[in-house]
Amino acid sequence: MTPFPTPADGRTEAQASLWAARLDGGELSAADRSALAEWLAGAPGRRALLSAYCQFSADLQRQMPLFAGIMSSAD
Repeated sequence: MTPFPTPADGRTEAQASLWAARLDGGELSAADRSALAEWLAGAPGRRALLSAYCQFSADLQRQMPLFAGIMSSAD
């Protein structure tokens, strides 16, 4: 797993995680895509941070069956 880039501040990290969740949740409207492009252009490290959160989400989804198996065997 790739380590997360160091964000400029906690707010930037929170925004990146929210954008990753929105991207994972489905299609963005034209206004949302524009807002995302503007946010990405606001600082050089944001694209890498967003990418790391998107990868984290993908990794987590692949691991969910394993987590479910662990929880059911604990019962």
